[in-house]
Amino acid sequence: MLSSNSAREWRFIFMGAGYVTGVESEMVTQDLDASDERSFIAAGVPGVQFFAGAHEDYHKPQILR
Repeated sequence: MLSSNSAREWRFIFMGAGYVTGVESEMVTQDLDASDERSFIAAGVPGVQFFAGAHEDYHKPQILR
């Protein structure tokens, strides 16, 4: 999760979610200038960006069926 420092609770929320689901996550505190969550953070609303890593279909339009 990018921008995970926008709320101190994020760490505990995602630790709990990881425990329940078994899905590991990495907390990245670095802020990105051009990400969707930035407008929320600028307005005082905590926000994070989920990123599963680059893959073959990253930023490619496709039809899901």
